Amino acid sequence: MNFESKLAPIKADASFRKFYRKKIKKKSSIIVYAEKEKIQNLLNYDSVNKLLLQKNINAPRLLSENFNQNLIEIDDLGTKTILDILKKKNTNKLKIYKKILVILIKLQKIKLKKIKNFKKKFYKIPIYSNKLIFNEANLFLDWYIPKIINNNEKFKVSEKERTTEMTILNSRSESRRGLWDPFKENFKKLEPIGSVAYKMGLTAIGKADVFATLRPKNEWDVCAGVCLINEAGGKAINLKNGQELNFNNEKTLIEPGIIAGYNLSVDKTFKVLSQK
Repeated sequence: MNFESKLAPIKADASFRKFYRKKIKKKSSIIVYAEKEKIQNLLNYDSVNKLLLQKNINAPRLLSENFNQNLIEIDDLGTKTILDILKKKNTNKLKIYKKILVILIKLQKIKLKKIKNFKKKFYKIPIYSNKLIFNEANLFLDWYIPKIINNNEKFKVSEKERTTEMTILNSRSESRRGLWDPFKENFKKLEPIGSVAYKMGLTAIGKADVFATLRPKNEWDVCAGVCLINEAGGKAINLKNGQELNFNNEKTLIEPGIIAGYNLSVDKTFKVLSQK
């Protein structure tokens, strides 16, 4: 169905779902449309919302469904995001943080194994295994990266051999703590930005020369980014021993840090960082 002329499209999430705001006078609702993987993106999606509502966690209620036409209608929870709230000068951020912790604790306490969907069939809650975590990490490749990489953009790591010519993407928190101060003279530029995945994505398309962190990271934070780096012709190594990263280990924390990018650039960066 074509909703473009009738409804206002709104931002999507990391799925094949499309969302539209439906307005009739002063009332509004959200149309969720999915042609692909309808069971997962409509039936299971609503089942999870239903489960959250049963546990007094705010989620959109199902208003109507037309599964044959690939859509459901749910509550409109508004346009304000948590970021909008945090940007306000007088926001009590500690209070917001505590509220988030309360919600996370409620989620952890959910013991239900299955719940009925609107087709009167049971949806079995999956066990959150390492395999499922890695599958979800692939959303970075399937959904996020296509949004930041143009179709005509070259998917290849930058090939720099001299560290004094390299731009290093590093952590803002590490920079604030002064962890990178001893290395400022070794590189052309240290550029602190947020999100490990984002930094690795930028490195994979050559927007920077090397991604590096001096602090431990969990496997699930970097596995998709490492895949991108590898596909772009580079590698990712452990700052401890210079060995390429491998995953699905019993200990999931990668210590003490990571370097990723073009093979030779990574080796040269490792030599600098491991000497100080």
